[in-house]
Amino acid sequence: RDPWDMEATDPALARRMAEILYAGGYSRRLRSFLPIAGLPEHPPGLRLQEACGDGGYWPYTAFAVDPPRDVRVIYVASAGFHPHWSGLHEMGHAAQALLAPDDGPFVLRRPISPAVSEACGKVAERLL
Repeated sequence: RDPWDMEATDPALARRMAEILYAGGYSRRLRSFLPIAGLPEHPPGLRLQEACGDGGYWPYTAFAVDPPRDVRVIYVASAGFHPHWSGLHEMGHAAQALLAPDDGPFVLRRPISPAVSEACGKVAERLL
């Protein structure tokens, strides 16, 4: 079973996970990945934005507007393990965009291969 299956059937567990994982703030938890990727915790160009929503399992979108100068992650802070897992996955994409060279054509600042892009997200989520 996936870790979030258990918390979906146990509201008390979901509340306890939220207490642990939200200590110090959700965006702080997401930013904790960046030093592991060799970036400062508050890199220029990164914008985290909390969106309104019900905290469903797939509320995240990461998109780079002009990497590495303008990289944005929109997230919905919600209780439990799965939202944090997904949030860190999106931070992996953001780190990749922030580490891109800032000169050259836009297409060279974005990965052409979906496998390369998803690998960055998978590395970040596994660190949770």
